[in-house]
Amino acid sequence: MDPAEVEKSIKNIDPLPDGKSYECMFCKRVISGKYNLKIHIRTHTGYKPLHCNICNHSWRDPSNFNKHLIRHGVRKSRYNCSICSKIFIRKGDFKKHMQAKHLDAHNDEMIARSTPKRKHHVRR
Repeated sequence: MDPAEVEKSIKNIDPLPDGKSYECMFCKRVISGKYNLKIHIRTHTGYKPLHCNICNHSWRDPSNFNKHLIRHGVRKSRYNCSICSKIFIRKGDFKKHMQAKHLDAHNDEMIARSTPKRKHHVRR
């Protein structure tokens, strides 16, 4: 069966009794949510509908495709170092960079920029 056709058939799959989970038709793995099932099934079919116009690479998962577009500069990242202009895709990588490269020289500035505006609970 054509991978695109398999993906269309997902619309007709009924959820498991909990109403939220779905069973993969290939490996019987239980997946939460129909969207996640669609992405999972692509690992079995090899279907990669997302294509980069810059380097012609293809992806199954939109989140990985979007991260790739950030690398090409097509999309903006939320994690940009204002000190050295390096761009990060993941928050954790950005935090590690700030601690490793800019902690001593710009400690106060780094804390002010990387601390969310919301209040955090303090463990005692």
